[in-house]
Amino acid sequence: MKDFKSKILDYYSLTDKEYDDLAKELSINDLPDFLGYDNIEVCANYLREKVRSKAKILIYGDYDCDGIMSTSIIYLTLKTNDFTPGFYIPYRETDGYGLTKNNIDRFYNLGYRVLVLVDNGITLVDEVEYANSLGMEVVIMDHHTREDVLPNAKFILHPIISNFSKINMSAGSLAFFFSEAYLGFTDEYLLVLGMISTISDLMPLNDKNRIIAKLGIASLNKNKYKNICLLIKKEYGPITERDISMTVAPKINAIGRIVNDSHLFDIVRYFVNFSDTEFISKTSLWINNVNLSRKQMVSDLIKDNEKIDDSNNSIIIVLGNDVKEGLTGLLASRFMDEFNKPTVVLIEEHNNPNIYKGSLRSRNGFNINIILDDLKDILLTYGGHENAGGLSLNKSDYSVFKERFEKAASKHPFVEVNEKYININLSEITKENYDVIDKLSPFGQGFQAPNFEIKEVKTNFLQKSRDGKHLITKINPNSSIVYFNYDKTIFDYEFVNLVGQLSLNYYRGYINAQFIVSMFSKK
Repeated sequence: MKDFKSKILDYYSLTDKEYDDLAKELSINDLPDFLGYDNIEVCANYLREKVRSKAKILIYGDYDCDGIMSTSIIYLTLKTNDFTPGFYIPYRETDGYGLTKNNIDRFYNLGYRVLVLVDNGITLVDEVEYANSLGMEVVIMDHHTREDVLPNAKFILHPIISNFSKINMSAGSLAFFFSEAYLGFTDEYLLVLGMISTISDLMPLNDKNRIIAKLGIASLNKNKYKNICLLIKKEYGPITERDISMTVAPKINAIGRIVNDSHLFDIVRYFVNFSDTEFISKTSLWINNVNLSRKQMVSDLIKDNEKIDDSNNSIIIVLGNDVKEGLTGLLASRFMDEFNKPTVVLIEEHNNPNIYKGSLRSRNGFNINIILDDLKDILLTYGGHENAGGLSLNKSDYSVFKERFEKAASKHPFVEVNEKYININLSEITKENYDVIDKLSPFGQGFQAPNFEIKEVKTNFLQKSRDGKHLITKINPNSSIVYFNYDKTIFDYEFVNLVGQLSLNYYRGYINAQFIVSMFSKK
């Protein structure tokens, strides 16, 4: 029988040396040299001179977690004792994504002459040209897909266009590398913000992204930045990438989804005023409460909105009833999970009831980018990634859109992915074996944590929690099986196979190895 580490090596197709390379501890010296970016030094020199001359600089970001992190990084990079840049996060419902001509006029009239676009801008050819015509200068730091023509900006920094990376990187990681060029040293707090953006924006966790993520998590555990720790609220154990993806990122994203007044800017202030303990204590409570409201709103909307579901159709279309624009993507994800079909949630556009605006979600096999490009002749705006996107269209084109979207979905069904599991037995649920896995972390997009399967578990061995909602079964004093909100049909069978992941539970200095069940199958 293979030992546990050999099973891990086989699962990832790694040699011992490759495992050791991935598992080794990193230092700041392992960060890639920012000089690999085309124009990064001349861009840093340009902005350094603008700061010295007290030019009015505005950082124009985005309302998602990556946009907030990159805005915060550039703000802290440019700020000095006698210079403070401006910043702006667009309102999702009234501004939409990216710099608009209306906002260009607004900031021009406020005296701003330099615009730094972060997490947006790479497709804004007309908007940048308009800013240029007013005598404004534009710097773009973006990571989204370019179009055939690039904006005529003063400088463009982009992971791929600027020849720094062969894979995409978040706007926050791009902003972090710019901070190194500008400051001349590595700021660990800015590295942590870059890590949060990398994980939140689902960047592939290999190459430079893996280095930023791993070093950022290590720095957060070392420095325990209070503003970030208040969002995690973890009393025991180290902070992991899961705490970032499952706790921090959703809370930051919740602000941009449902806050549509000047309080929106407090989310940036929360990250740039990280030493103001009174402010961050008060604001962390607000962030947590907004996130709770977001969860309740989504739960209520699931109940209130009718689903257009016909078993003969290949799609789900939801015409939202009283749905905030920032929640359409979450609704689409929930309905897609429920019906396992490409899903569109549409609502009336905030300023024009003759326009539908909304979000799409899909899985492997149905590439949203390709489908939307095929529908562009009837769409007003569109964009996104392989499995997530957004669009707007005239209501008068809805029937045509529905027909063509259905036809596309019928030709491109979801591709079922056969999950790969590592077979283990109960005796292998140990802290030592968890450490073998943990050395390969961080896990995420493109490098997922391993899934395990324990076969032929007798169901009368499994124990219910006191409230009856979960299964918590002691294997021995140091390990257990945990199945949260378990499927009650599990007890219809005498034996089952359990699928899940290994974890550690920290409580008052005691460490318990756990097998966290995600699903079961009958033997």
